[in-house]
Amino acid sequence: MKGEALVKTGAEGVFCGTVPNAGLGIAIKCDDGATRAAETVMANLLLALVRSDNATLKHWANPLLHNRGGIAIGEIRLAKGALAGLGGPRSDADPGKYAGDGAVRRDFSGKNLFLDVLKGFLILCL
Repeated sequence: MKGEALVKTGAEGVFCGTVPNAGLGIAIKCDDGATRAAETVMANLLLALVRSDNATLKHWANPLLHNRGGIAIGEIRLAKGALAGLGGPRSDADPGKYAGDGAVRRDFSGKNLFLDVLKGFLILCL
């Protein structure tokens, strides 16, 4: 994976990247202005597009959430089928009534805590 992609975060939930060898550009914008959903989407896109087995990239694709004591209390993952059109990995997360693409933050009881962050602001420029 080293050198196969270049990514840059911006202000207000903007995340951009490129996979030069594939001639692809990626732009992601999150409605709430936070970067955590954009990071998760970007990592999953790169895993799908570059077909990498990079451990750091895998970490960002499904990061754990920790409380102040350092205890893992949840995770961020893509909603089920979020990258289905790209032939990328599918998550087993069930977004419930929120069937759109996006990132879902869940606690370990399976409850959806933070839904519908992305709202389709994913642009792939070919």
